[in-house]
Amino acid sequence: MPCMGEFKLVRVLNLHLSGHHNGDQDLSIDLSRVSELFHLRYLKIVCDVCIKLPNRMRRLQCLETLDVMDTPRGTYVPWDIIYLTRLLHLSLPPHTNLLDWSVSDDLSLCKPNHLQDLCISTPPSSDSGDLKRSMHALEYLMHEHDSLKTVKLVAHKSSVSYCDASKARVQWILNKQPHHLQRFEVSSHSPIIFCRMHLWKKLLSNLCILKIAMHGLSVNEVDILRGLPALTALSLYVEKSPAIKIIFGTAAGFTALKYLKLRFMSGMAWLKSLEAQARFQFHTPNEPTT
Repeated sequence: MPCMGEFKLVRVLNLHLSGHHNGDQDLSIDLSRVSELFHLRYLKIVCDVCIKLPNRMRRLQCLETLDVMDTPRGTYVPWDIIYLTRLLHLSLPPHTNLLDWSVSDDLSLCKPNHLQDLCISTPPSSDSGDLKRSMHALEYLMHEHDSLKTVKLVAHKSSVSYCDASKARVQWILNKQPHHLQRFEVSSHSPIIFCRMHLWKKLLSNLCILKIAMHGLSVNEVDILRGLPALTALSLYVEKSPAIKIIFGTAAGFTALKYLKLRFMSGMAWLKSLEAQARFQFHTPNEPTT
């Protein structure tokens, strides 16, 4: 690999590194000199071996996008990226401890004030303790950072199968107020499942896109979802089918809804649309629609 110092004027760096370990699982690639690329605005790294980032990235004050999601366990993202004032888009690998720093004693430090999009790869369900801490910290970030518009949690590679996703779920009850959030997606393959949505109508009044997994769907939860005034796209992965009739449409309160995807993993569900079928894209393989 050429010396990083030769590319000091580079603004976009997209590195795809694969096939470097040759059986050596402990191999790592040293990218510490990335910190010398002071004009860098976009940095994405995809790698099948551990990479060594700079211990400090604070000098990359032009950086707007940092994407190291597709890197293996052991990739350390330096904590001082919170000082990158122009950082807009951040994608992090599993087992990152950045979220733990977000709830440090000095909360005033932990504010990437312009961050708009945050995407995180969740660890396997076997790491439930780490996952719960990350969820707690992420909820703090969503509550504190008014600029944050999109949050996505994608599944770790080892969890991308129905069997893995259904073994050990971690329940998340969203209590803090991310009132500014417009897009919230949690992969159905991740171990995270939502319950007790009683506060969502007050917390998520600006939410446009919602994609999550739920344990079940009750009358109260349907009422909460239909009360989200900005909701245009809804995708639910529900473990247990409801014992109630679910009605969708503007007359039923879903005034802005344009896209709907439902998947029930057990039982049968009774759905009814008050609009023409073209309005919604139903995806409910286990139950009839009327």
